[in-house]
Amino acid sequence: MGLLPSVAEGDLSGVLESVERIQSLGFKRVEWRLQSDQVRELAKAMSSRGFAVGLSSFGPALYTFPSTEREGRELESTFGGFVTYPNNMGARTVWNSINSS
Repeated sequence: MGLLPSVAEGDLSGVLESVERIQSLGFKRVEWRLQSDQVRELAKAMSSRGFAVGLSSFGPALYTFPSTEREGRELESTFGGFVTYPNNMGARTVWNSINSS
């Protein structure tokens, strides 16, 4: 109940809190049990460093939302993986016209 309002309000701490709560709800608990020890240990290590950790649908990808670029670089250097950036443009359609004469 807190994820979408937090996203709409730009409340990163609310988003991260919601991500953490979702990880123990419903079928997500089953998804976590299906993960390897390596995935669960990585999630625990990230969490112990203060990062909220989410599991992608059926894993094994883990995710979080760093609050700064520096925090993102710390994640990469400590745990591997990569940081992506939003483009905030949404979907775009490009029409190509074909001369039919």
